[in-house]
Amino acid sequence: MEFDINLMFVSHFLKDHPIIEESIKYKIKYLNALEYFVNKYSAKNKFSVSALDNYKNVFLGVSKDSYTYRTQELKKMSKGVMGLKIKGFKFFTYRYAFICDCLFINAMMEPNKATSIINDIKFMCHKRHHRNLDRFFNYLYNDEESIQDLDKIKYQVKCWKINQRHIRQKQMTILTTATMSAGKSTLINTLVGKTVNRTMNDACTSKLHFVYNKPFEDGFNYKFDYDLNLNAGKKDLLTDDIDSKDNRIFASTYFRQLIKGSSRLCIIDTPGVNSSQNYDHAQITKESILNENYDKIVYIVNAENAGTDDDLKYLQFIYENVDKKKLIFVLNKLDRFRVPEDSIEESINNLKKDLNKIGWENPIICPVSSYVGGLAKKKMYGIDLNEDEEDEYKFLQMKFKKDEYNLSKFYSEDTLNKAIKNYSKHENYQINDLLVKCGVLCLEQIVMEGAEY
Repeated sequence: MEFDINLMFVSHFLKDHPIIEESIKYKIKYLNALEYFVNKYSAKNKFSVSALDNYKNVFLGVSKDSYTYRTQELKKMSKGVMGLKIKGFKFFTYRYAFICDCLFINAMMEPNKATSIINDIKFMCHKRHHRNLDRFFNYLYNDEESIQDLDKIKYQVKCWKINQRHIRQKQMTILTTATMSAGKSTLINTLVGKTVNRTMNDACTSKLHFVYNKPFEDGFNYKFDYDLNLNAGKKDLLTDDIDSKDNRIFASTYFRQLIKGSSRLCIIDTPGVNSSQNYDHAQITKESILNENYDKIVYIVNAENAGTDDDLKYLQFIYENVDKKKLIFVLNKLDRFRVPEDSIEESINNLKKDLNKIGWENPIICPVSSYVGGLAKKKMYGIDLNEDEEDEYKFLQMKFKKDEYNLSKFYSEDTLNKAIKNYSKHENYQINDLLVKCGVLCLEQIVMEGAEY
């Protein structure tokens, strides 16, 4: 892997970048300077090359075709001192912005490399500016006292610091597993708040998917599968690279969590264990359970088809090989129940009896409709629903107003109170109410317990 995997946890800071207001001509000069340092220090680094592409896309947009890279040495193009003008390159005006961008692209996790880059920039500048450059470097990497003249890059510096704090946080890893058709991918998409996994039964993968959370929304999804893509679209996220021989895929995005902790999160999605077409899926998943490092396992059960031989057989394996304190059981797809023909309480009790027979004395069982939670999160974040989803949302909203479908009553009072306390409520009370009653809010609280707040 030709980059530090921890870089999957950082967000770009291009949204309010000061260069965006400059002319296309100037942006090209700025990008030329960035590319010079990428070519010199990180030409083979996948993160650096892909991050530079994101800068080009954001700064130039449809004008990207006009971009050309000039290979002249910056020193030869400069006119001396910190106020150098590289043929119109207002370095003094944007000196700290440029340094911030250059170090993010090339050396976010490599202080020694960053030192070399700073020394290279010093070589272009008058000595009287070196002290401030050193102070700025120490402010970025060592949390030392800030310097003046940072007003123009408050946004960049703030984002840099958020990235640094996020990287330093302890990672919390959650492994998800289930038999086929339990709604595992839908649950993951709901927890993330975005579509990062395929939900079709016939689209199962034999790979482990590691989904990382980024510290803030930057508009970019990352994916590493044979090659690194720091601007992955929905199709990219949902398609495996046929050229990759690795059984792992890494993706990252900003998680739209209801309960937010300060821990870095990683969700591991494993293949379904009872695929009739791919017998190797079970082996891959079992090996991951035995060998991967994780803090919790979320085992998803299809409420419409609980207690099958496949589930019970797999649960026996889980019982024999996993620390009992790590297990969270999710009874999913309860939106499909029809009361009084179906009983939610009876289904929970039946699952508990099955787990008791295997050996779990007090299993944590979370009744959930991940599908309803996913629709509610889309509404919360202003994501348009298609016509069918809109109809289903209205129907399910009415359905979950009925007490018999209120899944929150099956959680402990302590869990519910904590969840409501830690939840940053939406202005639409109906969305808040639905997220509580579909069980997703309480599930997030239980999953996040143990994470640092």
